[in-house]
Amino acid sequence: MTRKQTIDNYRPERIFVLKGYEYHEVTENVRERYPDAHIEVTDSQDGFGDDLEDREIGSLVDWGKKTLVLGEAQKFISPSKGQPVHYCKGPRKIIPISNGCHYSCQYCFMQGTYRGRHPRVKFNLNWEKLLKEIDRDIAERAVLGTQVYHMGENQDSLAFDYIYPLTRILVPFFARKDARLLLLSKSDCVDNLLDLEHNEHTIVSWSINSDHVTRNIELDTAPLYRRIGAAKKAQEAGYPLRLRFDPLLLLSGKEWRRGDWKKRYNRMMDAVFRDLRPERVTMGSLRFHPTIRASATQRFPNTVLFDDDLLSDDPDEDHRYRYRDDIRVDLYRHIVDCIRERAEGDISIGLCKETDDMWTAVGLELDRKKPTCHCQL
Repeated sequence: MTRKQTIDNYRPERIFVLKGYEYHEVTENVRERYPDAHIEVTDSQDGFGDDLEDREIGSLVDWGKKTLVLGEAQKFISPSKGQPVHYCKGPRKIIPISNGCHYSCQYCFMQGTYRGRHPRVKFNLNWEKLLKEIDRDIAERAVLGTQVYHMGENQDSLAFDYIYPLTRILVPFFARKDARLLLLSKSDCVDNLLDLEHNEHTIVSWSINSDHVTRNIELDTAPLYRRIGAAKKAQEAGYPLRLRFDPLLLLSGKEWRRGDWKKRYNRMMDAVFRDLRPERVTMGSLRFHPTIRASATQRFPNTVLFDDDLLSDDPDEDHRYRYRDDIRVDLYRHIVDCIRERAEGDISIGLCKETDDMWTAVGLELDRKKPTCHCQL
C-alpha cells in the first residue's frame, strides 16, 4: 500500500492542540495515529520553543520536527516575492494550510525560515475560512486571468494527506473554479486524489532526484521509485503532471570531475520517462543561505553537500551560494539533453531562480511575459 512509508516515518513527541479544536476530526486522527505522543490543550498556538532559544539552530530544527501544533491560520493567502535577477516571478498565492515539514532534506531552506521563531510542524484546521478567502481572491483577481494557487511552498502538499485529507475538499472545490491548484510533493501519498473530480484544474507535481539523493540526502521522504509510482497513478487519473528536478546535486568535486554524477542522473531520467509524461519540467541546483549550511552541518555532520571545490566564493545578489557558473551550465545542459532524448512530444523546460545569462548559456529561452516556471499557468 503506497501510504505505508508516509505514515510510518513520522513520530511527533509532543502535540499542542489549540482550545476549541480538541474534538476536531483531524485531532482525533492525530490522537489515534500517535498514541505515545504527549498531548496538551493550550490557549495559544504560539511561543512553543521559546525556552530553547539558546540552542544551536540545528537542535531547534530537530526539536521542531518532533513538535506538532493543531491550530488555525489568521490568513491563508499571501503573495510570494519574485526575484528580478535570479529570475522568479513567484507563485501568485500561497495556501499555508500547514507550516513546516517532517522530512529531513539536508539542504532544506525551511531550516532557516522558521529557526527559533516557529520550530514546529503546524496544521491549520480552519479550512472553511480558507475556502472563503480563495473565493474572494479569485473574484478580486479575475481581471488578471486564471490564477494558480500553490500549496507546496512552506510544506509538502501531500505528505500529511493521510491524516489531514484536505485534498478531498480542495480538489473538487477548484474543479468548479476558474483557477488552478498546484500540489508539490516528495511523498507517495496519492490515494485520496485518485477518485476525485478534478476537471484538470489541479496540477500535481513531484520533486524528483536520483535514487542516491532520495535515500541518503532527502531523508524520510519517499524514494525515487515510490514517487514515480505515485506520479504515474495521478497521471492515469487524468491530472496535469509537472516535475521539478531541483536541487540537482553534486556529491563532491571528485565526482564532478570524473563525471559520475551523469550516470546517477541518467538512471533517474530512464526511470522517470519510462512511466511519466510531464507537461513541464523545471530544473534548479543547490542554493543556500549561510544559515542553511550552519543548520545542516550541525544536524548532519557527515553531509557531502557543501564542497567548497564546487561552490562560488561569494554569494549572489539574492544572498545565496551556488555552484560555480561553469558547473551549473554543464549540469543543466546535460539534464536538458536527457529530457529531450527521452520525452515524447512537446515538453516545456525551465530553470528555477537563475539569471537570463544562465538560461541563454543552457540553450533555453526566458520569456518574462510568458514564463515556463513551475508555479505559473
